[in-house]
Amino acid sequence: MVYVTRKLKDNGDRYFGPYSDVKSTRETLDIILRIFPVRKTRQVLPLPRPRRPCLNFDMGRCLGPCQGNIPVEDYKVIIDQVIQFLEGRKESLVSDLNIKMSNASERLDFEKAARYRDMLQRIQNFREKQTVVSLEGGDEDVIGFAKKTRRRTSDSFRN
Repeated sequence: MVYVTRKLKDNGDRYFGPYSDVKSTRETLDIILRIFPVRKTRQVLPLPRPRRPCLNFDMGRCLGPCQGNIPVEDYKVIIDQVIQFLEGRKESLVSDLNIKMSNASERLDFEKAARYRDMLQRIQNFREKQTVVSLEGGDEDVIGFAKKTRRRTSDSFRN
């Protein structure tokens, strides 16, 4: 799960930031959630029993790990891409998305090709707008990445 927080804890989670303000932090999270099909729900995984598909799953914005629709290894690849993105290693992501876009176009799957094109455009827009400064601690807006699946998280903001 990817989430926004101001509280940095030494619990194994990965944190990226700081970001200049809450708005840019939320925009970054929104971009991540539009580019990568990661879950947005806060349920602790694995669930005792599978749940009904959420709207994001129906719209193709989530792969349904809450339902067990994706193997753990495959979902980890996507999480690693999110980490790559947040670490600033976007070149390999851009290359991979270009290949996927070309392959989808060759298969005449223009809807999927357009989705990859849109992802590439969002990444480019993000690259142009985002600047990263060193993490010094204190009162900063950051995006946290929960490493453990049996953890509940919440957004916490202060002005």
